[in-house]
Amino acid sequence: ETDLRTPEHKINAGVSAGPFSGLTGTLLVHYVGETDWPPGLRSPGIPREIWLPGYRSAPSYTLVNLRVAYRFLKDRAEAGVNVFNLFNDEHREFPVYGEEIGTRVTGSIKINF
Repeated sequence: ETDLRTPEHKINAGVSAGPFSGLTGTLLVHYVGETDWPPGLRSPGIPREIWLPGYRSAPSYTLVNLRVAYRFLKDRAEAGVNVFNLFNDEHREFPVYGEEIGTRVTGSIKINF
């Protein structure tokens, strides 16, 4: 039996490169097709008060994520920047009650001893 709460299509692709000494980059693309929730469809663990009484759908979306990092101190340290949802494709991954997904930017520093 097909689970109607899952999209028919999902595509993931990515590329990583290190074009310059110490500099690395990764670009990831995720596509998720439209997802439908017919009336009365319920997942185990979802409280009755948030059942979806009528037909709902979440539209398809594409996420592009980027990471750029620089390694230094003879590759013992790395500073990086991560951007989730680079093009700010604002969407919900679950209809009505799902949190709206936007862009997030984080940084990181890693040191190996």
